Amino acid sequence: MDLMETMNKEKKITFVFSSHDRLVLERARRVVRLRDGQIEEDEQRQ
Repeated sequence: MDLMETMNKEKKITFVFSSHDRLVLERARRVVRLRDGQIEEDEQRQ
């Protein structure tokens, strides 16, 4: 996770995860929540 976070910040590389793991979600700058294939929430974080 540290390496991917560094690559995202320094090289502007985007990673897409599908996860229910709170540790992964807490580090994300954007979280898109889906329900039945539809976007339920699109949260931008700092």
